[in-house]
Amino acid sequence: MTTLINLLNTHKAGGIEKLSGKNGEWLIDLGASHHMTGVIKLLSEVRNIMLCPVGLPDGKQTNVVKEGIMHLGENIYLRNVLYVPNMNCTLIYVAKLMRDLSCTVTFTNKLCVMHDQALRTLIGLGEECDGVFLFQTTIPVHANKAKTMNVSKLWHERLGHPSKRILTYLPEANGGDPIDFCDICYKAKQTRDMFQESQNKAYKSFSLIHCDLWGPYKVPASCGASYFLTIFNDFSRVVWVYLLLEKREVAQTVKKFRAMIERQFEKQVKVI
Repeated sequence: MTTLINLLNTHKAGGIEKLSGKNGEWLIDLGASHHMTGVIKLLSEVRNIMLCPVGLPDGKQTNVVKEGIMHLGENIYLRNVLYVPNMNCTLIYVAKLMRDLSCTVTFTNKLCVMHDQALRTLIGLGEECDGVFLFQTTIPVHANKAKTMNVSKLWHERLGHPSKRILTYLPEANGGDPIDFCDICYKAKQTRDMFQESQNKAYKSFSLIHCDLWGPYKVPASCGASYFLTIFNDFSRVVWVYLLLEKREVAQTVKKFRAMIERQFEKQVKVI
């Protein structure tokens, strides 16, 4: 077997210290020739092999005497991991790791991320520390729970918020409860900002009324009107709606409304 690591001389002093075995870390290495560990208890199914010389990071030589299987994570095992006495760290050889586990390894300036090639799931993670990447033996697993959604609401959002009438043509959307309210639809169809909160309060009918003209609408009504005027009684909250053919009819309509109030209710409109 070839010498273990010839590239270690290029590491910083902090990285050499970690590789010398003072911290017992799991190191992700590109220059190793095999998976190796100096901690026999990390291996299972250990068996003896022929003596093979290996160079340690401090320049000394030692012999590989055993090999076994190392548990890397949940249902993830590294086979043929060499046991090297007097080596207090564990080296994970990147090239063999990718070949045995069929995974991809991505390095950044701070992280080393390992993903399964087929499922793209996270199987390992390493963090840069003092010039070397330390393998994290425990990978946090997060369980995601999808919220159930009303079938009609789901198709309503997928299709760009169509009306209830359009949704009735979809057999899939008919299986859920009807949509009573959609905040996005109300906001999207607004053509002006909301009125500011008024401090004027009416204490009897027709002492204060509010008027609002809306239009022109792209599709006229059956009578040909493209505008409608709403008149709102502040005290009773009653609303009158008048369809208008043209905008200039507003003034005459308001006069007719005042006359109607005087005749039917014997009241005077004080403030508009």
